[in-house]
Amino acid sequence: MIRVTPIPFSSLEEQLAGRLPLATSPEVAAYLRVSERTLEDWAYRGVGPEFSYVGQQRRYRWQDVEKYVAERTRGRGGRVTA
Repeated sequence: MIRVTPIPFSSLEEQLAGRLPLATSPEVAAYLRVSERTLEDWAYRGVGPEFSYVGQQRRYRWQDVEKYVAERTRGRGGRVTA
């Protein structure tokens, strides 16, 4: 298994002046702390972060991954806050 250290979101923006790169499945799985198999299952079921195909490889925009997390952030009492 490949170990990937995700780059902080703000650091990406600073480095690329607002142009965010595409992330691989291993990078996104590591960032979300789920297995690659779970990420693959989510993609199959249509419940994970949005993605695009580049050739036959799934790629994720970091902004879509952040949006996915934000949409599932819950506050007190289990209510979604986003």
